[in-house]
Amino acid sequence: MTAPVASLSLRPLGPADAGEVQALTNRISDETGMLLQAPGERPPIGPMTALLELLAISPESGIAIGAWQQGRLAGYGMALADSGSGLSGFWHIALAVDAPARAKGLGKALIAGLAGCGRAAGAHHLLLSVRTINAPAMGLYRSAGFARLGLLAGNLECESGGNDEWMMALPLAGSDAGAARLPALPPPAAPARALPVRRLAVLGPSLAASWHALGPDGIADTALWPTFELGEGQFLVQLQPGGMQRTRHAARIALATRAGSPPGALAGAVQSLPGLREGLRRLTLRVPTDGMMEAVLAGAGWQREYVLPGGSIAGWALIA
Repeated sequence: MTAPVASLSLRPLGPADAGEVQALTNRISDETGMLLQAPGERPPIGPMTALLELLAISPESGIAIGAWQQGRLAGYGMALADSGSGLSGFWHIALAVDAPARAKGLGKALIAGLAGCGRAAGAHHLLLSVRTINAPAMGLYRSAGFARLGLLAGNLECESGGNDEWMMALPLAGSDAGAARLPALPPPAAPARALPVRRLAVLGPSLAASWHALGPDGIADTALWPTFELGEGQFLVQLQPGGMQRTRHAARIALATRAGSPPGALAGAVQSLPGLREGLRRLTLRVPTDGMMEAVLAGAGWQREYVLPGGSIAGWALIA
C-alpha cells in the first residue's frame, strides 16, 4: 500500500455536507455497485441531511467523518450506535472512498477515526457487513483487525450476483467485552401449530410500551412498519424492513410478549412468522443465546448466522 493521500484533512460531517456526501455515494454506486443502491436509484437528500443533523447534536448516536483533499470530499465513514436493548457498545459502520483516493491509506484512516470516536463514546466493538465478492474491502477490513462473525446468506438482491455478505467485528482497545465465542445450539424444540394473526392498523405509544421484548430489538411506536398481534394478544411482532433498494426483500423482526403468556405458546408464535412475509424472502431475528428462543427457532427451520462478540446475542434468519 502506498503512503496516505497527501494534503488530507479529516473532520466530522454536518448537515451542510449532505450534498457532497450524497454525490460521492451516487458516484461510487455507479462505478462499483458496492454501496447497495440499484442502478439509477437516487435517494432524496432529505434523509442524509436528517441523519447528519442527528449525529451533530447527538454524539452518543454515532459519528460521521469526512476526508477532504484539495477541497474535494475524497471519502467518508459513518458509525451508528445500535439502538437495541442489550446491544449498547456495538456501533455499525460504513465506508466510502472515491476511486482516485483508494489504496492510499484513506480507508484505514477513516476506520481509525471512527474507532477513536466510538471508544470515547463507550463503544466496545465496530460492526459491519461486506459483500463476499468485494475483495478490496475485505482486504482493508482484515488489515484493520476485523474478524468474520458469520455469513449473511442472500442478504442482498444484486443484478450481478454476489448476494451474500460477511458480518465482521473489530474490538476496540480497552474493551471489557469478552471475545466472541460460539455457544452450542440447543436441541430443536418440537414444532407447534401457528397462532392466529391479526394486523394492527395503529400502534400507539401506550400499546408499544406494554409489551416485553423477547430479544434486543423492541417494538417501535410507528405506523411505518407492519405490526401484528399473534395468538389473541399473547405476542406482538413487527417487521422492520431494510432501507436500501437491494435489501428491501428482507426485514428484521422484533418480537414481544405479554406478561403471563404460556412459554409453550412461543413455538406457535414462531410458526406464525413466515405467514407475515408480505413478499419478503428473508426474515431475521436477534435473540439471547441463553434462553429457549434459539431452540424454538431451530425447530422451526431457522438458521443461526452469527453470534456477536461476548456470546450473548445471536442472529438468526429464515430464507424463502
